[in-house]
Amino acid sequence: MMLYSGALVNVLDLVPQDIDIRDIAHALALTNRFGGHSRVPLSVAQHSVDVSRICGSLQGLLHDASETYLRDIPQPLKCLPMFEDYRKREAWLQRMIYAKYGCPVADAPAVVDADAFMLRWEAWYSFKKPSWCERPGTPPPITFPITPWEPWTWDRAEAEFLSRFKELS
Repeated sequence: MMLYSGALVNVLDLVPQDIDIRDIAHALALTNRFGGHSRVPLSVAQHSVDVSRICGSLQGLLHDASETYLRDIPQPLKCLPMFEDYRKREAWLQRMIYAKYGCPVADAPAVVDADAFMLRWEAWYSFKKPSWCERPGTPPPITFPITPWEPWTWDRAEAEFLSRFKELS
């Protein structure tokens, strides 16, 4: 796979030296949430910056970084038995990325909670129907934006991601 930085890598045999924060920021800025089916562009980079602001950690910023190399598969499909190998490869890669940047290799509860919060907020913003993403035991759906919020352009999402990375590193 050719990366934004110009590196040519085998995504099934990545090593830490293959991982570059510039590639992560760029790819996630160009990757839309909800498989691209939202009513407005919502990048994974913006989502990651928001998660990191809620939980206050570099791990929050990097929690979806494996999607840079493996892309994402919608959750209902990813949970199927036929995707077990994909889930293992994704978890292995995510641990490698966390380790490279000095994060704990297991997702902190604050990251999981912030990610779930942003999922509900983005679903409300994009679809006005967040009930599809509710899980048992989660707080009620978000019914209004809590602060002014708007989707970023891809170039802003990339710049904000890199700025947040610098701030948290």
